[in-house]
Amino acid sequence: MPKTTAGISLDQNTQCWTIDKWVKGKRIYERTQYSKAQREKAERRLTYLSEKLYEQELYGLRPTRTFREAAVKYCLDNTHLRTIHWIENQLRRLDPYIGDYELDKVHKDCAGLQQLISDLRAANRKRKTINAYLEVVRRILNKAAYEWRDETNLSWLERAPRIRLLDTSDSRAPQPISWENQRKLLPALADHLADIALFIINTGARSEEVRVLQWEWEVKVPQGVAFIIPDSVVKGNTVGERMLVCNEVAASVVNRQRGKHTEHVFTYTPRGDGAEPRPIGYLNNNGWRAGCERAGLPGLHIHDLRHTFGYRLRQAGVDKQTRGELLGHAASDMTEHYSMADLDHLYRQANTITVPIHADAVVTLRRRKMAVVT
Repeated sequence: MPKTTAGISLDQNTQCWTIDKWVKGKRIYERTQYSKAQREKAERRLTYLSEKLYEQELYGLRPTRTFREAAVKYCLDNTHLRTIHWIENQLRRLDPYIGDYELDKVHKDCAGLQQLISDLRAANRKRKTINAYLEVVRRILNKAAYEWRDETNLSWLERAPRIRLLDTSDSRAPQPISWENQRKLLPALADHLADIALFIINTGARSEEVRVLQWEWEVKVPQGVAFIIPDSVVKGNTVGERMLVCNEVAASVVNRQRGKHTEHVFTYTPRGDGAEPRPIGYLNNNGWRAGCERAGLPGLHIHDLRHTFGYRLRQAGVDKQTRGELLGHAASDMTEHYSMADLDHLYRQANTITVPIHADAVVTLRRRKMAVVT
């Protein structure tokens, strides 16, 4: 049996060689694509990486880092973000494609990203979804080039490669749902998704705002229920914190959640005896799609519910500025300057899209009843 060079080993799962060796106190680690029969190529790769590390030490050259290293640093630096769990999920999905790539080898046309795009398209993911992955790659590369410095004050990356996003000009237009389709949709969804859907329809909240909504963000106002969404959650972090106003229907949804979880407003309970409610991980999931199929509404997006709120406000004659404030498009200092009259106005306008609950508007959702506004 031929002798194996120290520092390389055969991965029993992939049957490819893995490089893992410490040189001068620094670790060289790389999962190669070389098969079992290509041991010599793996050995030459290890020699190349070792020599490159030596040159970096000798001449003060910029160390070679992988996208995986940069992704780990980005997550550790941003644990304070409310969206960090979502970002971590994106990076886990990206890792098999570009995790082993050297930072300066990551660009829009690299094989790894092209394969990711191809696989997401094959899974019928929308262009905006694909762009969300490309955006996090671009964000990390920009950090590596313009913000992060090593112990010798060199940037992690000499220059950030350009990552072009996919054209979304032909993307599907938002499709607000009708009252009739709302009556079809809610009974077809799992209980926790039905509550979330009704809440978004009546608040215009973004899915991420709903997913991470916390009880500590609730504020006491005479008009009813409201939340102050932190600027770390508000989309783009450009409009600052915003007030989420709950009309009568949304408030009833919130009140049904009280006591289920100490931190998160919306949760789900996994199947199984003794299972405890857990925070929502992802809204546009298989459960959502299956519910939409059952309702005869295939292709309905969670975001369509937010547009439903805006559409109904417009149909009710609510002015553009008020619609913007209710939807979270207002300036960052708005939440600090709401007078009692302002709040009265917002709640009055938010309630224009509700109607009295009639007996025939009550539908059974699985094992319980929930009032549904028609």
